[in-house]
Amino acid sequence: MKHHRFVRRLTYVSAALIALTVIAFVLKFYSNPWADKPDQWAQFGEYFGGILNPLFTLMNVAVIVYIATVLQAFTEAEKNKEAISTQRVETVTALHREWNSESIFHSRTLAGNLVLKHVGSTMPDMQKVVASEQLMHLWIVIGFFQRLSYLVRKDQVDNEMAVDLFGEHFTWWWVVSFEKQLMPVDWEAVEKIRSFKVWLDANTTPQQRGPWERRARQARDEVPVAP
Repeated sequence: MKHHRFVRRLTYVSAALIALTVIAFVLKFYSNPWADKPDQWAQFGEYFGGILNPLFTLMNVAVIVYIATVLQAFTEAEKNKEAISTQRVETVTALHREWNSESIFHSRTLAGNLVLKHVGSTMPDMQKVVASEQLMHLWIVIGFFQRLSYLVRKDQVDNEMAVDLFGEHFTWWWVVSFEKQLMPVDWEAVEKIRSFKVWLDANTTPQQRGPWERRARQARDEVPVAP
């Protein structure tokens, strides 16, 4: 839009300069602008060129400077966009490396077994019967998704890559644990987890989430019920 305004203004200025030059010459020297004498037309041409050529030269310089400025700004914007895109990919890569690290994998496994064992319980209920050392592993998983949710909200991750690497993992935890065990609780973590669920739904299709949800429900429902 800024470029279009500049071109329009330049066109208006050029037309105005030409019109003013012609009008000034006619009013000053001729009562009949359509003179039949060739020398009058020659004089008019010299006058016309002498007045407008320097002005058009200055305008050409202005256009060149403007184009150079626009191209430089565009180049810088593209470089910044590429750098931001690279940083987002690196952020997701680092998170994925952390998610699959030995310590997090250990906590994921223990926390997964814990929530499957207490499918019908909320987090406060679990706190009453589960040792804090065991709950710590579940909080590690919740804390990871809280950080991921924060980075998503700050637009610090590559969305497509984040969906590919964490979409099914989060869906498993949402279906098996978060939706029933965490969401009913009035804790700060709840909003961050819910925010990430909203983001994931917005960046995936029902067809994409369907298999993830089926596998998660299957894992939840196959838990043996104590007699």
